[in-house]
Amino acid sequence: MSIPSLVDSSLAPEGEHTVVLTSLARREAHDWAAESKRFTELLVDELDSIFPGFRESSTVVVTASPPTFERAAAVREGAIYGWEMTPQQTASGRLTHETPIDGLYLSGAWTQQGHSCLRTLVSGEQVARRVLAATDGEDPIPSFRPSHLPALAT
Repeated sequence: MSIPSLVDSSLAPEGEHTVVLTSLARREAHDWAAESKRFTELLVDELDSIFPGFRESSTVVVTASPPTFERAAAVREGAIYGWEMTPQQTASGRLTHETPIDGLYLSGAWTQQGHSCLRTLVSGEQVARRVLAATDGEDPIPSFRPSHLPALAT
């Protein structure tokens, strides 16, 4: 669960929030046309059991299933985390940030650092730093890393 409107209030009407519930599911495991509503109800029920009143205070519920991601992002079988997590497709087995086209960089779950929200965020930070370095820009990205930890490789 994430609540992006806590960081950016423009993502929801005043006095409300945007809540994103995410659950992994295999594309071929379900007939999504028939099961999407049931799956959504299960997720909302689970959240309502943790935060009573969530369901009744929700004004809009939108569902995205693997076929949604397959259509919207043109990813095979709705793969929201990029390549399969095999030794050949992790770390340096993923696409690098640089491309043969000057000024074009790649970032996200399909590239190095890999899948997951944190790794995708790190991938974006690394590309932003490359762009800033290439343009002699001042680095506006604060370091969230405690000083006793080593810097991430770029």
